[in-house]
This record gives sequence, C-alpha cells and structure tokens, in this order.
Amino acid sequence: MAISLPLQDYRDLFLPEIWFSESKAQDRKLLGIPDDLKFKTKIEIGLESLNRVIRNGVPFEAICFDGLYGRSEWLRSQIQQANHVYMAEIPCDTNVYLSEPKLGVPLFKPGAGSEI
Repeated sequence: MAISLPLQDYRDLFLPEIWFSESKAQDRKLLGIPDDLKFKTKIEIGLESLNRVIRNGVPFEAICFDGLYGRSEWLRSQIQQANHVYMAEIPCDTNVYLSEPKLGVPLFKPGAGSEI
C-alpha cells in the first residue's frame, strides 16, 4: 500500500521482525530507532497509515493496493466495513461474491436424507 503524500507524518518504515530481537538492540540504537517501537506487519502499518490519512481529513475517492495487501482478507474487510471504495490485486484463486452470500445450516426435512 502506498500513500502518496509529501508529509513526513504519513510514512512508517517496515522493519523485519528480527530487528526487534535483543541481538539487534545496538543496531536499533545506532540508527535512532525508538526503544518503544514494536514490530508491525506491512499490512498493519498500511492500515494505520490509511487511518491517519482519514483522521486528518485528507480527501480521497478510492484506495488501491497490490497483491501483498490484497490477499489479506482482514485488511479488505476492515476497509469494506469502513465503507471505503477499494481496488485490490488478489490471487486468481480468491473467492469473490457480487453480493454477500447467505450462510446457515439447511433445515432438516424428515424423509429427505439418504437411506443407509
């Protein structure tokens, strides 16, 4: 997910989880990485950045993202629940529906089952 804004407040750096291990503490200090910074996935960082844009009233019409973010059902669900229009690259075997399917257990009908 790319947020194309010239403002420093809208950028977060992804660091691999290994960078948050004790063995990398000196490297983090040398690079000025705050001690209280916690590991976040790219998807978590992307959603936080998007929410910051929304909170600050930056106008937009749609959200576009590539397959890394598009394959995250959780991210797509968060954006859809917030009623935002989005376009996402998704794997070709992803199930999609034009309208929300109705889920449930079929009612039991006496005599409708197979005989043993």
